[in-house]
Amino acid sequence: MTEVTAIETWVMSRKEQLCALLPSSIQQERFLRNLIMQINSNKDLRNCSVESLARGCIQATTLGLDIGVLGSAYLVPYGGEASLTIGYQG
Repeated sequence: MTEVTAIETWVMSRKEQLCALLPSSIQQERFLRNLIMQINSNKDLRNCSVESLARGCIQATTLGLDIGVLGSAYLVPYGGEASLTIGYQG
């Protein structure tokens, strides 16, 4: 199983829990789609641990930030670990 498949599986298996953490201002399906799209579009993120990607995702939902959209928040790879970085509009 590749890391992309693993994180997509993790996201979809916890869809309800993640969406419950989101504020009403963030569309649930869009958040999940943007998360998976950001991971799929960055080869360095695909090499990060699923645990660190999941941690960044949970941090973003807790803070009410959309990942990879309009400068809110981004997952940034650092040496095999993904870290949530808050953007200029977050």
